[in-house]
Amino acid sequence: MNPILEEARRLNKAGFSVIPVFEPSHERGKTPACSEWRQYESNQTEQDIERLFGKAKGIALICCNGLEVLDIDLKYSLNENLLTELLDSIYNEVGESVFNSLVLAQTTSGGYHLCYRTSIIEGNQKLASRQTLESEKKHEKDDRRVLLETRANGGYIVLSPTDGYTYDNPSKTITDVPTLSDCDRNAIIQAARDFDEIGEVHQRKAVKIDKEIKTGSKSVIQAFNESHTPLDFILNEGWQYKNTVGKNERYVRPGKSLREGHGATYNEDLERFYVFTSSSVFEPDQSYDSFATYAALYHNSDFSLAAKDLYHKGYGDRVSKTRETHQEKLDIIASDNDTHKKQIQDVSKMEAIFKKRLDLSVKPKEEPSNLFVWDNYKKDYTGIAGYGDMITFLGGSKSRKTAISSMACATGLIGGSDEVLMFKGDLQGKNIIHLETEQGNTDHYNTVREMHWQAQLPTNKNSTNFYSFSLTEESLEDKVAFFEYVINKVGNVGYLWLDGIVDLCEDFNDLKESKKLVGYVRQKAAKEGFILCNVLHNAKSTGLARGHLGSFLEEKSKALINCTRDKELGYTTMEFTHTRGFTPPPNMTVEHDANGHLQWYAN
Repeated sequence: MNPILEEARRLNKAGFSVIPVFEPSHERGKTPACSEWRQYESNQTEQDIERLFGKAKGIALICCNGLEVLDIDLKYSLNENLLTELLDSIYNEVGESVFNSLVLAQTTSGGYHLCYRTSIIEGNQKLASRQTLESEKKHEKDDRRVLLETRANGGYIVLSPTDGYTYDNPSKTITDVPTLSDCDRNAIIQAARDFDEIGEVHQRKAVKIDKEIKTGSKSVIQAFNESHTPLDFILNEGWQYKNTVGKNERYVRPGKSLREGHGATYNEDLERFYVFTSSSVFEPDQSYDSFATYAALYHNSDFSLAAKDLYHKGYGDRVSKTRETHQEKLDIIASDNDTHKKQIQDVSKMEAIFKKRLDLSVKPKEEPSNLFVWDNYKKDYTGIAGYGDMITFLGGSKSRKTAISSMACATGLIGGSDEVLMFKGDLQGKNIIHLETEQGNTDHYNTVREMHWQAQLPTNKNSTNFYSFSLTEESLEDKVAFFEYVINKVGNVGYLWLDGIVDLCEDFNDLKESKKLVGYVRQKAAKEGFILCNVLHNAKSTGLARGHLGSFLEEKSKALINCTRDKELGYTTMEFTHTRGFTPPPNMTVEHDANGHLQWYAN
């Protein structure tokens, strides 16, 4: 039996278009072993398969009908962690559910293919490259090595069972490829572009800005938009005016002649540049104001960097003109100038702090615990959090961190058992808010169903004090806004479970943003008096909490609980790696039984 022929038959029945290729060891390795292979993109019969693959030694998949592949060429990378860093970045952009649905296959050269379907139809694109080393150059113009590129309309990829090609997960092959939303597909493309080391396509030298700067109670973006139109920048970057139809001026992208079709329009009344070509730094089918145009051209659409750049160029209110900065105040306090010190000191505030001097005759009231975990040393439950406290569960993909942490939440479901797996709760009838930002609808539903089952409640209706929401499809701004909205809307909250706090953060490696986010959610828990449980995915490259966000969560959480799954045996070890105010209990083991329900063992 010819496995290549069998796979070709299987893929043909599944609606894929395939062609035979020479095996990698052949002198014509990986090239089509048939003529005019493009004819099979739109129509391929069973007879074609039998004729083409009778003696085939290799098989390739034609990228058509929305199939797109990210080609990860590791043999040219000088960064040995490229694959790990890229997958981490994609995971962070699209979330766990979408990431786990992607099909990953290894190539004969040690590279990888990341496969998915998309409604955005484009040709092959080079996304990330590096400069060629002198020792690598084969000729004078050999100036780059491509690291990441797409295979899409007009391309093909070799795949298993061709010699040297395997699926990363044998149970998930190309027939399991998911169809991504435009947002998730573009996020993958952008994540790949971030590894570009040349930047000729995506970074341009900013033009000189010499128009009058308008300020006065205005943000950077508002001031900039009032001072410029998108035309001030696109014309400098090679876009050409073609003609006007109605109120829309038509423009041709750089590199094309006026005889060819236009790729964007400009509406003077709206002062918006609308782009529909996919062959530019702009996202297709998007409308751009002046600021967004500037950000796309000179900062790879990074609004934060663009805003900082324009602020330094004089746009927006000058904060330093209206109030002393923290650094300036610190300099004054550290100086010998008593007159200046008195000017910035709030004496009444200092007196109020002084009156808080510790008095050993007055013992502080001990805050009771409301969430407990079994301690097998003590043979009893030990308190791990009370109202106002924050705890964090950590773990890699498929570590059961979501399932385990949700069991702590289940201890407060009204009418159910207050002992669920290794946890015990005393939420006194308060409400539970359950926010999911990563899982798809099915996984979210199954998590909540398991919570009710473990609490010995019916699994076809919510407990009366339980409010669960999936925020996976919502924007970053709406997720953050809903966090506060739902707390105020529900009221009397005793427990808030946030699976995917990283999705409330634009950049988990940004020091200021991470500190502000952790401070905000922790302050909200303390002010409203509920237990906040965060769930954070560990970085694949280090196995540790992600970036500055992870560091601040470690620092501020009363308990840090790490979930590690044994790759061979499949069980998960739950370990308290950091505690404040109590001795960590011994590790616990968690796994799923034959019916898919969680069960645990004390170590």
